[in-house]
Amino acid sequence: MIKTSRYLSLVLLFLSSFLFADDSFEKKEIADVQIKIENAKDKGYDTQVILTKLATKAGELFSQRTFDSDLKKLSEEFDRIEPSFEVKDDKIYITIKLWARPTIVKIKFHGNTKVSTSKLQKELGIKPFSVFNKAKFNAALNKVNEYYVKRGYFETQISFKENLLDYKNEVKIDIYVKEGKSGKIQNIYFEGFSKEEQTELIKAMQTRKHNLLTSWITDTGTYKEEAAEQDKMNIINFLQNKGYADAKVDIEIFEIPQTGKIIITIIAHRGTLYRFGKITFEGNSLLTNDEVINSFLVHPGEIFSPDKIRATTNAIKDAYGTKGYIDANIYFDTYLQENEPIYNINFYIDEGEEYRIGLIKIYGNKTTKPNVILRESLLVPGQKFDSRKLKATEQKLENIGYFKNVNVYAVQSSDESLGPN
Repeated sequence: MIKTSRYLSLVLLFLSSFLFADDSFEKKEIADVQIKIENAKDKGYDTQVILTKLATKAGELFSQRTFDSDLKKLSEEFDRIEPSFEVKDDKIYITIKLWARPTIVKIKFHGNTKVSTSKLQKELGIKPFSVFNKAKFNAALNKVNEYYVKRGYFETQISFKENLLDYKNEVKIDIYVKEGKSGKIQNIYFEGFSKEEQTELIKAMQTRKHNLLTSWITDTGTYKEEAAEQDKMNIINFLQNKGYADAKVDIEIFEIPQTGKIIITIIAHRGTLYRFGKITFEGNSLLTNDEVINSFLVHPGEIFSPDKIRATTNAIKDAYGTKGYIDANIYFDTYLQENEPIYNINFYIDEGEEYRIGLIKIYGNKTTKPNVILRESLLVPGQKFDSRKLKATEQKLENIGYFKNVNVYAVQSSDESLGPN
């Protein structure tokens, strides 16, 4: 089998994104631009002042990108924008209709019994006689909801209704609060776990018991659905790595009326205990069978563990990386042995090609000279790539303490002068 060598450049890349605009009117001459205020004419809007703020002007060539930017600016001040176009004699006539944002004349809370209205108004941060911006108002309501969650009311639902007085361009807002039960956690119980497992899980969980002295500092002790779901997934993973591949977990919540707090019970449904059976592999020609086997972290008869399977694929990949085969891919299949709680595994190895080190490029060093950085590198252009040296170089650069963070990684070089392919 013929092995070829590819060359790598070691780089840090910065990505940019670009927006592409419609060009249906692109480069046509603009004959006229008009602004029309459709409401609040008595508010004293000067359409000429608005026109001076726009980059799209009569006598110039139309640019969709520029016009989109103008509309974005207008959207920051106006509630609704409606542009229209008319083409005469191959020239564009633009009319932009604008609707001014209404003024808030009243904000009223309904349904809040656990938190005072004055406190909610403070958290909202929007007062009467300010301009109503729906996006900003929704963001402010989210802050109110977050405040309730921090107070332990994880079931809180908040909505609002606008009562628009069109003839005055004013709005009255009613905010409706459903506070729900308190989410302060009095205790967490486990069913189907050993004491050692409970201790290990409690240390790793985001969901914690409420502590009067520390919870307000650590922001723990109240029920949060996202944190509980993450804990549930982590506990399932914990059980699967103990051989219970079919494990399921239930989280039950009980309210204690006397204290207004909740109790959480975490229930394990372990199912069958599985072990590893036959472990086979194929596709290796560079590494001997013994070298591949030496990378194994799974062995016949041991308790089944998905994490150990993934760690084994990484270990085999690292073994190839030390020999320059950085793009080696390792796949695996698991299949149950008939009528037995045993998982057999087969690893598939795609060795790829050998790589050598090409150019070493350095980005982000504003004060440290490149030669200072290169002195710490164990990677030498022309040498066979070794993934261990890459990791060691990254560690050395982190240890010297010059940089907030260091990323060293490889990309395939397109420079043919560096070597074959």
